[in-house]
Amino acid sequence: MSEHVNHSEITRLRQRITDEYLAAQRGLTGLASGVAMHQFITARLEKMGASHQELKHLVGEQEAARILAETLEGLSGVNSTNRTGVNMHPAIRPEQLTEGTVIVYHLLPRDHPTHPERAWRGRIIQTMLGQVYKLDVVLVESLEEGYEGETEHVLLRQIVGIEREGER
Repeated sequence: MSEHVNHSEITRLRQRITDEYLAAQRGLTGLASGVAMHQFITARLEKMGASHQELKHLVGEQEAARILAETLEGLSGVNSTNRTGVNMHPAIRPEQLTEGTVIVYHLLPRDHPTHPERAWRGRIIQTMLGQVYKLDVVLVESLEEGYEGETEHVLLRQIVGIEREGER
């Protein structure tokens, strides 16, 4: 393959990865919910994976990984204070988000909260942080009266605090 065609193909794949990643992010904040939202996001991430595989065939595994990381870093706004590139409360570090930790968070606008500034509490039951092709989220079990046992995915940018042992 010529250098020009190779470069054009890499540019095309990089743009496809960007488009699929942004579509997956919009899927988390859009109007879809439940299974439809999960299927939409999964489809976007699978397409990202296919583009990454094509990159591997063109430039090799290491270079494809470097291109992917560079592309995603450019999208997520990675900075020196937050290695995952998410916008969450500055006092919270991703390593604090472990199973069993109680977090305080706000609902997303797509959830149409009656009181958008209301703080919700949930216990982390699973973390999904820093995984390739996946958005950084935690799965929480609600601790709110009337919502006990309900689970939901919480984006890191929704988290406004962490409860310390014995608080509340």
